[in-house]
Amino acid sequence: MFRALLLTILSFVGLLAEANAQNQGWCGTSREALDLITERLLANKEAYRQSPIQFRNTVYVPVTFHLVGRTDGSGVISKRRVMDQFCTLNEDFAEVGIQFYIKDELNYINNTAVFTNHQNTLNSIMAINRDNASINIFIPESANQGNAPGPVVVLGYNDPTPIRDWLVMSKAEIKKGGSTLTHEMGHWFSLLHPFNGWDSEPYDAAQHGNPVTLTTAPSTSLAPPFGFIPVEFVDRSNCETSGDFLCDTPPDYNFGLGWPNCDYTAGTMDPNGAVIDVDEGLYMSYFLECSRDEYFFSEDQKAMMLQDYNATNRAYIRSGHIPNLTEFPEAPGLLAPADQAQLGYYNDVNFDWEDTPGADFYLLEVSTVNSFQEQLVVYEDFIFGSSKVVEGLQANKTYYWRVTPMSAYRSCAPSSPTFRFTTGATVSTSSNEWVDHFSVMPNPLSSTQTLTVNLKTNNSFTGSLSLTNLVGQQVRAFGQRQFSIGETSMELSLSGLEAGLYLVSLDTEKGKLVQKIIVTE
Repeated sequence: MFRALLLTILSFVGLLAEANAQNQGWCGTSREALDLITERLLANKEAYRQSPIQFRNTVYVPVTFHLVGRTDGSGVISKRRVMDQFCTLNEDFAEVGIQFYIKDELNYINNTAVFTNHQNTLNSIMAINRDNASINIFIPESANQGNAPGPVVVLGYNDPTPIRDWLVMSKAEIKKGGSTLTHEMGHWFSLLHPFNGWDSEPYDAAQHGNPVTLTTAPSTSLAPPFGFIPVEFVDRSNCETSGDFLCDTPPDYNFGLGWPNCDYTAGTMDPNGAVIDVDEGLYMSYFLECSRDEYFFSEDQKAMMLQDYNATNRAYIRSGHIPNLTEFPEAPGLLAPADQAQLGYYNDVNFDWEDTPGADFYLLEVSTVNSFQEQLVVYEDFIFGSSKVVEGLQANKTYYWRVTPMSAYRSCAPSSPTFRFTTGATVSTSSNEWVDHFSVMPNPLSSTQTLTVNLKTNNSFTGSLSLTNLVGQQVRAFGQRQFSIGETSMELSLSGLEAGLYLVSLDTEKGKLVQKIIVTE
């Protein structure tokens, strides 16, 4: 949201989350930006009067997330937090009839200049990375802008200028259940704050009186055609020309800024002496202490956002594409490493899990703690398949892993149970000086399935493939094969094999490579 936090120089970074809910003070948008949003809103109101847009079906809007890190790749937000926030965004806009999908992939910008002071890169790096067929959401370390006075932090803002038309979000605000992005997306779709005109000077009884003595809101427009913004009345007699220019949102003189709960009881009266009953739960307000399920968009706000979606200069987001809408009500089952497994090696660990019908990809996470705290996640990536060999784990260390099925539209599916395993002290027998990578999949598998053996070699050699049981007896011989430099994939039949544990062996001049497989009934 265009909300800001008043931070003292001695503020601890670890207390920022608490400060977000308690000490705000500056709206990150400029008055010029608010004028542009106002112009869009009034145009949408006029278009609605002439020909209201009413959609029978949900519309799907493409978005592009730009994850910004330092030049060395550090500092970037995790995929998990982005996808959790994306889930929340779609949940919040479901009542509007607008849903979002990720257009292509998450875009990474590893550039310290953008990460630490993005405003210096608006016309260069950020402009180059802007996708011209989606809503762009940039996530640097901070959304701070030069127009914020004093030691403050801007949580997010919408830049509505036509050449940008994007959102910038502070990294700390992207999270599960976060409402800042929902608020900023409301601005993108032409919504104003219900306290428009009081943005930079919230109501203060000592200064503004009670009843309010002003007839014009203190934060005025800088340019025609809007001019001064009248103070909104409770009786709605001037609702078309004051506040957010919508008549189903009651007067709000920025009462939420710093208010400690979701029940405004100050008894503030408008200039006519009528007590104001504010809607604390509006997404576009500044009341931050309401329960998550109390926030909403008003009916007029919904209508204006749909009208904005249909505006001529919004054609670039109306692709007509309907993403994969498959739901994933159940978590995938994990196969290997098994829960509580003790591995004899620490490198080239093969992670394998059950397929989830309809999933486009999976988020695989490996962490040193079962809470998957962001700083302690050692591996995190989108996997297009149901297995992945992960390199670089440490010897004799305990890890936790989980998998979440996802698609470009759905990121709310339950994650798998968390499995725990411990690595060993030796290098995996899945590599030698000629072979950079040796893996088998799927694992476990049934005897009716085909076993795929994958190798990546840096030298040409001849090797023999075989299958033995755990007492060393050969149960299948697949013969000698010539391997060339590069990647090789082979399919082996296990037809008729009894259930049990087996070793897939590749004998070479440089030694034997071994992978264990589990054959089920």
